[in-house]
Amino acid sequence: MGLQESGGGGDINDGNDDVQLLIDQSQRLCEVYDGRRTDADSTATQLLTASIGLVTLTITGTVIGPSTPPAGKGFALAVTAAGAVSTFLAVWARSISGLRPAPAIHRTGDRYVAEGKPKEEDYLETDVACLRGSSPLSHESTAFRVARAELDYLEGIDNPDLTPSDDPQNKVLRLWRAREADLHWIAKQKEKVIAYSGIALLLATLFAATTGAFVLFK
Repeated sequence: MGLQESGGGGDINDGNDDVQLLIDQSQRLCEVYDGRRTDADSTATQLLTASIGLVTLTITGTVIGPSTPPAGKGFALAVTAAGAVSTFLAVWARSISGLRPAPAIHRTGDRYVAEGKPKEEDYLETDVACLRGSSPLSHESTAFRVARAELDYLEGIDNPDLTPSDDPQNKVLRLWRAREADLHWIAKQKEKVIAYSGIALLLATLFAATTGAFVLFK
């Protein structure tokens, strides 16, 4: 499977080298974005631990304590509320952030689409697998899933008349570009939610400090 080299073999090889260079660049960017995603997950875990610890200490030391003045208990409740928000956002960033709807991919004619539900006669028998096992949410974008389906489809074709856009190497580039965009988007989503979680934890810490002042100087 591949392009016919008719008189311009050197140009085709040069083009393949350029495509491979772009693939390598995209793979390196994927590593960078995946590192940001991993760091975001680690930060979310730390925020989760800190929020739960702060809320637990505040409740144990002030709300339950009979000697805490009413104003101190009010700030302690504010600590609990802000801590709960920070905890929720940290869990969201760690496990849910970055997910998006994942429609089924199917082949219509000579292309893959992801809109609506195809009729029985609209997809090829060999592409039935594309319709199965589609979860409602996924970290993979539709662009990535379409690129992967097209590459899988080309693996079973032995056609000497492939156009440059059908060249497997170009399909691989499209796959990595889509994956690069996915990882970048996931990292940004996680970092945004973590920023909100950090703000909530900061507010909880300020409320906790105020609560401690009421307890010490009552």
